[in-house]
Amino acid sequence: MYDVKFSIVPYFMINQLEYAIVLTDNINSISNDTVYSQFVHQGELVEISVTPTESGKWAFTSHNSNDTYGYLYDLDGNCLIYNDDDGDGNNFYFEYELEAGKTYIFKFRFYSESTSGMITISAKQL
Repeated sequence: MYDVKFSIVPYFMINQLEYAIVLTDNINSISNDTVYSQFVHQGELVEISVTPTESGKWAFTSHNSNDTYGYLYDLDGNCLIYNDDDGDGNNFYFEYELEAGKTYIFKFRFYSESTSGMITISAKQL
């Protein structure tokens, strides 16, 4: 069980303004259009658990000006998928079929170990 703190903040999309929940601690569950931001230190690999509320194909991506890398693992430590640059700019993007109620480990970092700053990621059911 995780304590989750959240706030509603504007989330800018191309040609529109949407609102999203930004989680500031650990994601316990994800629903469609979950957005998460965290400060990442040099060389740090952030690890959060995600449990989808619905089964189906989900897309994970980052929204940064710096190069990012993302990974998805099962609870046994098996890497299910990873990506570097399939998103806009040098952001990661991947899609994966997730099972509702099953917990996965999502990891992300800057590509360069000398970079630090905020990384914003989103999860969306397709």
